[in-house]
Amino acid sequence: MGSLYLDWSDALSTGITEVDEDHRHLLALYDRFSRAVGEGAGIAQMEQTLRDLIRYTETHFLREEAAMAEASYPDLDAHRRAHDTIIQQIQDVQNEATSPEDQATRLLAFLGRWLLGHILIVDMRFGEYMKQPDRQRAATGRRRNGRS
Repeated sequence: MGSLYLDWSDALSTGITEVDEDHRHLLALYDRFSRAVGEGAGIAQMEQTLRDLIRYTETHFLREEAAMAEASYPDLDAHRRAHDTIIQQIQDVQNEATSPEDQATRLLAFLGRWLLGHILIVDMRFGEYMKQPDRQRAATGRRRNGRS
């Protein structure tokens, strides 16, 4: 299987620095996983790379949800459910795979579709919410007071 790469572009920017930095890192981890799968890396290397990607994804979800809570984002509960669903779907794909190679191939396709779709649709809604004038003033005030 050939490698699939996801490149960062301005079209993926939510306008929220911390969220965008996480997304850039997630894409880099995805690309590392894609290279490991595409180059036929050993199972141990693919599994470690996948663990790194999943661990960072979970960390990102917690950070993103905390930012949403602080901003009183009205769709936080739905967003949190979307995050919970993706973690369950990753576990389902892992459990349904017939071999480590099958698991890697399935997860590569699944995670690529999910990453782009989630950023471009779901996370962009939070970005639009934060661009509202009252949200920008609140975020600026928190940074000025040492909070972020």
